Amino acid sequence: EGDRAGALEAYEEGLAIRRALAARDPGNAGWARDVSVSRNKIGDVRVAEGDRAGALAAYEEGLAIRRALAARDPGNAGWARDVSVSRNKIGDVRVAEGDRAGALAAYEESLAIARDLAAGDPGNAGWARDVWVSLWRMAGLDEANAAAHWAEVVAIMEREAAGGRLLPGDEPFLEAARQNLAAARAR
Repeated sequence: EGDRAGALEAYEEGLAIRRALAARDPGNAGWARDVSVSRNKIGDVRVAEGDRAGALAAYEEGLAIRRALAARDPGNAGWARDVSVSRNKIGDVRVAEGDRAGALAAYEESLAIARDLAAGDPGNAGWARDVWVSLWRMAGLDEANAAAHWAEVVAIMEREAAGGRLLPGDEPFLEAARQNLAAARAR
């Protein structure tokens, strides 16, 4: 509804509740993850407000929690994906700040995690989507390797489409990826 102030207030109230629950039961990974989710939601509102510094602080706090959870349970794909999502969000803020190197570093880490998850479960459409989304972000920044990134995006999306795993809402992105690949090759 466009009420960013109201959303921020609600997310901050939720964060306070989640922090209290996590403090009462510090060993409960679910409460810790909930705190990280609240921090990401607050970061999202800060981005919408144009407060990149506030967004980055929120995302980085959430990332620290997510890294701790992933380190505590290295086999937990959900915790690993949470780290990947946080790195993409941080990368997006870095892009908005004009920090291409910082953005690429964030996206590269996110991509490495997504690749690991996809390799461990090749039939998982969500993991495949995470790979191509990270590559898409990188292609926009890494001009020297843009054609290679776009080629991989197209290959993944076409493979997923052929297997009936490409989400219907993602179909227009396949055509856009093909166009971006052609443009990158023409440069």
